Amino acid sequence: MHRRISSAEKDITPQAIRMRVHVNGRLPLIKTTIVEFSGAGEVSATLQYEKLECHCLKCGRLDHEIRDCLEAKHEKKAQLAAQQEITREFSERVEFVASPFVAEGLALREAVITSRRLNLDPVRFESDSSLLIKSIALNALVAEIHSITADILNFAAGFSSASFVWIPREENRDADALAKCSLNIVEPLVVVDAVNAPN
Repeated sequence: MHRRISSAEKDITPQAIRMRVHVNGRLPLIKTTIVEFSGAGEVSATLQYEKLECHCLKCGRLDHEIRDCLEAKHEKKAQLAAQQEITREFSERVEFVASPFVAEGLALREAVITSRRLNLDPVRFESDSSLLIKSIALNALVAEIHSITADILNFAAGFSSASFVWIPREENRDADALAKCSLNIVEPLVVVDAVNAPN
């Protein structure tokens, strides 16, 4: 904004000031600014623009729209790559898991570890195991998965914000199926014949 605005081009109310401005179309639109008042300090103001025929909602430039924005395309590509990597990691099979409850805990621990590695923050982890969520939220001792929940809490402490939320099983079918696929209980060994070894 380089030109002084005349009083005829201003519309002032107690809540807002509406005015006509000149902007540099080669630079991103300014979304916030500091307004100084003589003898009354300064305030932070949010700017809203009207009658913009072409502008990008992502980067704020006037020479393209969001569908043509290189910044938006790069961000979307990075998000898709991260999602593909997460799916690949979470789909790995875990051998010799003692129970579905342990499988749920291992899956959640892997989700927390992978989220840390991908620098996802803040994060929200969902599970249909109410006992697992309660054991984490209340830091309660559940012997079967005590070491797993301890790992989860230890890794989760590295996020600026991490929440663990219970959801109904019908809303978590994909993850539930993956957890069950990881279950591989060892069959008991049955001895059908035995020979005493010589002394």
